[in-house]
Amino acid sequence: MEKSELLDTYFAEAEELLTILENQLIALESNPQASEPLQEMFRAAHSLKGASAMMGFMHTSKFSHALEEVFDRLRKKELPVTKNLISLLLEAVDFLKTMQDNISAGKPECQSEEISEMQAKLKRFLGLTPEEPTKEAFLEPKRSMDSFFKISMKFREDLFNKGQDPLMLLLELDEWGEIIKVIPDISQLPEFDKIDMYKLYISWKLVFKTREPLSKIEDIFIFVKDENDIQIEDVTKEFKDGINLKDADKLLGELLLEEGAVSEKDIHTVIKEKGTKKVGEVLVEKGIVPPSEVEKVVEYQKKARVVHRRSTIRINLEKVDKVLDLVEEMTIALTQMDELVSKIGSSVRRKLEVALGDIHKICQQLEEHVMRMRMFPLEGTFYRLQRLIRDLAYEQKKRIRVVVSGADTELDKEMIEFISDPLKHLVRNAVDHGIELPQERTRLGKPSEGTIWLKGYQKEGKIYIEIKDDGRGLDKEAILQKALEQGLIKNGTTLSDEEIYELIFHPYMSTAKEVTEVSGRGVGLDVVKHNITKAGGRIKVFSEAGKGAAFVIELPLTLAIIDGTMVKTDGQIFTIPMDFIVEFFKPYPRHLKSVEEREELVNVRGEFLPLVRLDKVFNLRKDISQPQLVAILKGSKKFGLVIDEILGEQRVVIKSLEKNFRNIKGIAGATVLGDGSISLVIDIAGLEELAFS
Repeated sequence: MEKSELLDTYFAEAEELLTILENQLIALESNPQASEPLQEMFRAAHSLKGASAMMGFMHTSKFSHALEEVFDRLRKKELPVTKNLISLLLEAVDFLKTMQDNISAGKPECQSEEISEMQAKLKRFLGLTPEEPTKEAFLEPKRSMDSFFKISMKFREDLFNKGQDPLMLLLELDEWGEIIKVIPDISQLPEFDKIDMYKLYISWKLVFKTREPLSKIEDIFIFVKDENDIQIEDVTKEFKDGINLKDADKLLGELLLEEGAVSEKDIHTVIKEKGTKKVGEVLVEKGIVPPSEVEKVVEYQKKARVVHRRSTIRINLEKVDKVLDLVEEMTIALTQMDELVSKIGSSVRRKLEVALGDIHKICQQLEEHVMRMRMFPLEGTFYRLQRLIRDLAYEQKKRIRVVVSGADTELDKEMIEFISDPLKHLVRNAVDHGIELPQERTRLGKPSEGTIWLKGYQKEGKIYIEIKDDGRGLDKEAILQKALEQGLIKNGTTLSDEEIYELIFHPYMSTAKEVTEVSGRGVGLDVVKHNITKAGGRIKVFSEAGKGAAFVIELPLTLAIIDGTMVKTDGQIFTIPMDFIVEFFKPYPRHLKSVEEREELVNVRGEFLPLVRLDKVFNLRKDISQPQLVAILKGSKKFGLVIDEILGEQRVVIKSLEKNFRNIKGIAGATVLGDGSISLVIDIAGLEELAFS
C-alpha cells in the first residue's frame, strides 16, 4: 500500500473521529447523565491516539491521549459534567482540527507554545499543578533537554499476540522527553484486501530528545528488545555540532545537486560552517548559487510538503453489494440484447423491446442505488449548527435550547457541502436578530430560554430543512420602510405577507439597527437565496410578530441528476430544470410591451413579467423579433424565457463544465442526449444574475 493511500485513510478516519467527539460533546451537554456519549468519546479519542501515533503525528497522538484521560475520569464519575468543561473540551477538539489542517498543508502539527497552552488549560481545570508527580499525557513536555537519540524499532509481525503494543512504547518515550520526528516505514504493508488485522507490518525510525541517560531509554524497551530489532544510537554530539542535517536541509541540498547548481563538496563545506543559518542562506552569501536558484528549490519544497486530501466517503457494504448485483443484472440483459440484435431479421422485435425495457429499469435502479451511496444523514450538519448556536448564545449571553428532528433525513454529500454556509447564516440571524435576551423575554411573558428548531424531512421527492425560532419575528413595517428607501417598491404598493418577506433577500435590505460581529452588515441573505437557488432549491419565510420566524428550504435530492425539459433556441438545445418551470405560454403581439432601457415585458393573464432572451444573454446569432414561445420560470422571482421550440422531457445527468472546460455563468453544466448530441443545462440563478444585474 502506498503512503499516500495510508494518509488518505488516516485523514478520513481522523475527520470522522473528530466529528464524533464534537457531536457527542454537544449531546452530553444536553443530557449530562447519559453514559453513551462518554463511551463514544473515549473510543474516538483512543482510536485517534493510535492512528496518529502509527503515522508519526505524535503531538496529535499525545493530545488525544490527554482527552482520553479526561473522558475516562468522566466515565468513572471523578469529574462533573459542567458547561465550562464542555466549552474547554470543544476548544480542545477545535485544536485537534487545526493540527489536522496543518498536517494536510505540509506544516508542523502545532507550535510547542500552542500545545503547552492547551495542556496548561486542561491541567488548571483538572486541578493539577506542575509539581504534582504524574505521568498523565496532559503534562507539558520537559524543557532544557540536551541529549539526542536515534531509535529504530522493527517488530515481529506477531507482536500483538504477545500482548505488546508499539504505541505504548511511543507514548512512554514521549513522557520522558520529546519525540522530534517519527518516520513510519510502510514498505512491508500489503494491499488492503490482504491485511491481517492481527499482524504488525509497520516499523518506525525516530529522533528523540531527552535529558535522561541512555540506560533509561533502553529500559523502556526491556520487554521487547530480545525478540525484536531495537536500535538506539546516541547522536547528541552530531546534533550539537550541527552536522546532522534536518530533513529540509538535506532535501534542499539534494535538489540543488540534481539541478547541477552545486557540488557535493560545496554542500558538505556549508553544512560544517552554517551554524544557526540555513543552508540556502550560506550558499547565497558565499556566492555559490544565485538567490533565484534557492528560491525556486524552496518553492518546490513547499509544494512537495503539502498533503492533498482526497474527497472520500465511507459506504455501507450492503449498498455496494446492491450496486454490484444490479451491474451483473445489466450485463446479463445486455448480453441478451446482443443476441437478439444478431437475429433482428426474424420475429424478435417484441422480445427486443422487452429486453430494452429491462435494461432501462435496471439502469434506473442502478442510478438510484449509486445516488444512495452518495447520501448522508443531516445529523452531522445539525450537530455543527448546534455547536454554532451554542457558541453564539454564550457570546451574546442568551439562553437557547435547540430541538432537532429528522436528523436521519439523507441528502447528497455534495448538496450538504453546498448549503452548509447558507444554513450557518440563517442560524446566525436567528441567534443574533431573532432570539431576545433573557430579561427581555421575561418582560414579554416568554420563557427566559429561547428555542431554535432544526428539522429535516423528505416529501414528494424533495428534501426540506426548516430553521425556526420563537424570537421576535420579522418586522413587516421596517422591511417595507427599508424597501421604500432602496427604491424596491413604490409608496402605496400593496403586498402580501409572502411578498413582503421576499424583500429581505434583496441586497442591503438589513433592518438591523446596529451592525454585529455575528451576522454582519446585512449583505448575506441575498447570497443565501442565490446559493440555494443555484443548488436547484427554494426558500420560503414564515413569521409572526413577537412569536418567531421560520425559514423553510426545499432542495432536490441531488445536484447530479435532474428532470429537465429540452428546448431549442437558434438551433442550440438547452435543458431547463423542471422544478423551475411554471408553464409555457404562446404570446401574441398584444402581450408584449417594451419599457425604458430596452427592457421587455410579457403580459401573462394580467401579470407583467420581465422577458429574457437567451440569444442576448449568451450572445447567440439570432435576434427573435416575435417570440414563438415563452417559458414562465420561477427562480428568485417569476420571469419569461423566450424559446423557439419544446423538444420534450428527459431525466439527465449533469456533467460539470468547470472540470472539463471552464465555468460559465448561467450554465449549470452539460448533458449528453439520447442521440449523442450535447445540451447545455441552464442555471436559473446564474441566468437571473446575467439578465437582471
